[in-house]
Amino acid sequence: MTAPKEACVAARVPVAEIRQRIAERDSDGDIMAIIADAADAHNLTVDELLGYCREKPNVMARDAVWAAMYELGHWSLPRLGWLFGRDHTTVLGGIRRHLKRVREQAA
Repeated sequence: MTAPKEACVAARVPVAEIRQRIAERDSDGDIMAIIADAADAHNLTVDELLGYCREKPNVMARDAVWAAMYELGHWSLPRLGWLFGRDHTTVLGGIRRHLKRVREQAA
């Protein structure tokens, strides 16, 4: 059973602040393009992806974004964590989950 949407609202860093952090560092639009593509692929809005909801589609999309940005090489784990209002170990766990899913789908 999935949690009601109200359970997904408890945010630490407001989504508006996360959007502001991204906008300040996204001069060429690459970050928002990655986020928008992942949100579309998982049938989510950008705000749902950036939020703190732990429903599976949200988490999978977030993990994919973190993995894509980390692969670009411009973003360290602590920097990604700060950008998305998370701890760097949360980002690392998300990247590992994403890579595991990719390997399992390829097999």
